[in-house]
Amino acid sequence: EIHAKVSGLDEVCVWMYNVIGSPVNEPRAVIVQPTIVGQLQNVEKNQINEIVEKNLQNIQEFCNELISGKHPIA
Repeated sequence: EIHAKVSGLDEVCVWMYNVIGSPVNEPRAVIVQPTIVGQLQNVEKNQINEIVEKNLQNIQEFCNELISGKHPIA
């Protein structure tokens, strides 16, 4: 979604770190690594943050989609 909605990105990788037993929607860290020619502007950074926050709110739905095979894994 980040790649599709934020203009100018060649590629984007997202990592989410959590602790077993903690709520999945409250990760210890979310790291977004965009590949872009030049630098990200504040508007793009804000777009990325909004997308991450929205997806964390809907993480249970995403987990169910992963389990059902809707999203390929590596």
